[in-house]
Amino acid sequence: MQTAGRKEDLLSLKTPFFMASVCSLLFWLFLPLLPTCISFHGGKVRAFESGSQYVKSGQARTPGSASNELHPNFDYVNIPRVRSFNLSDGSIVDCVPIERQLSLKHPSLQNHQIQLAPSLPESASALFKTEKELPSLVPWQLFHVEHGSCPDGSIPVHRLACCETRDFHSPDIFLKKYPTEQRGYAKNSTKGSRTRMRIQPPAVDDGHQYAIVESVGNFAGAQAYLSVWDPSVATASDFSLSQLWVGAGAQDDINTVEAGWQVYELLNGDRNPHLFIFWTADSYRSSGCYNLRCPGFVQTNSRVVLGGAISSVSSPDSSLYFKKFLVYKDPSAWWLQIDGEWVGYWPAILFTTLKNSADWLQWGGEVCLSAAAAAAASGSSANGSSSSSSSSSSTDESQITTEMGSGYFPTDGNTKAASQCELGYIDTQLNVYAATDLRQFSTDPNCYSAATYYDDDWGSYIVFGGTGC
Repeated sequence: MQTAGRKEDLLSLKTPFFMASVCSLLFWLFLPLLPTCISFHGGKVRAFESGSQYVKSGQARTPGSASNELHPNFDYVNIPRVRSFNLSDGSIVDCVPIERQLSLKHPSLQNHQIQLAPSLPESASALFKTEKELPSLVPWQLFHVEHGSCPDGSIPVHRLACCETRDFHSPDIFLKKYPTEQRGYAKNSTKGSRTRMRIQPPAVDDGHQYAIVESVGNFAGAQAYLSVWDPSVATASDFSLSQLWVGAGAQDDINTVEAGWQVYELLNGDRNPHLFIFWTADSYRSSGCYNLRCPGFVQTNSRVVLGGAISSVSSPDSSLYFKKFLVYKDPSAWWLQIDGEWVGYWPAILFTTLKNSADWLQWGGEVCLSAAAAAAASGSSANGSSSSSSSSSSTDESQITTEMGSGYFPTDGNTKAASQCELGYIDTQLNVYAATDLRQFSTDPNCYSAATYYDDDWGSYIVFGGTGC
């Protein structure tokens, strides 16, 4: 896309020092105006500070910086594209040779041989179908509907137009999730088991709200059918999501692989639900990222667009649209499957505590609130007031809330509220079980809540969501 004031034009000016001074001055003047909810879900809002490190195109970060990976967007600029597609929503999908994807730049994946399918023993073959065995590949992303797939031997990469325009703020939006102090285990003194929780009690004003359930044990995988919705969000820097977590470790050695859908305009450029994945190998400090934005996840599928929009959305009391997510550990990697299609894998060598198996699973929803929304929610909670009793001088902005799920609470029923059904886990012997021994957690049930159920049709399931505070 051609834009005015290209870099080449600026460099050709005869007064580079003057122009650099002006750009620097403008940067510092507008820095305080940047959104503050730019970290990935699951942790305290990570404000963009003057000490944040930037990298230029193709420039590696230095050891010890906020992220050791290359710039999350421009890493693909110099990679030859087999083909590019323009989608009707304005996004662009580039088809990149499978052997040139960014994942293979990880230091642990030097000379890595790409696996095209998981290694399954005979006892497990009935649980998983290959693409050839599927009755049909139904289009469920805008890319599928309009273009089908990338050519054989290539994978689709969602071009991050936000990073090439005014919306780009910091690589941290793609590379960061939970601050270290936000997640961990607490010792259960009565049973001697570990209970998943935040180290510090959650608070509305930290910007994040949860409604989740958890299972603790020894696992080789997990699954769930996630109903897809398009919750309203108050600002472009708020997000709302539904996902499953597969994790291991405690405190400073938490490892996870994660997948689901998310509404997050600051990342995706619109307020539609998008497919996403995430991973970390060091408690969300410097490893891991969204989708394909850093070395790690190896994609093998030529059709599924990580970060791409999902085309079908549920409607309350009308139609429910589900996507099946499954994560499975074969001898060498954690594989992701969506609706029967193997998408790719996280090589086990990336991890420490998650190298062999998982010891906890989580399912549910989460929202991240911008600083303004979080402050307003915290203030109304402290004053014991609701929107109906707000001062007449309150602005509309202070009354806007970010919804979780569909915006309905579990008490409204599973045809209105968001749900995840057939929650299941796979043990190390490759047996599949309904996840019934679940712990439930909601940050503030008055804002968002969750409830668990079981029946023959939906199996073990969670209904969750809310309108916000």
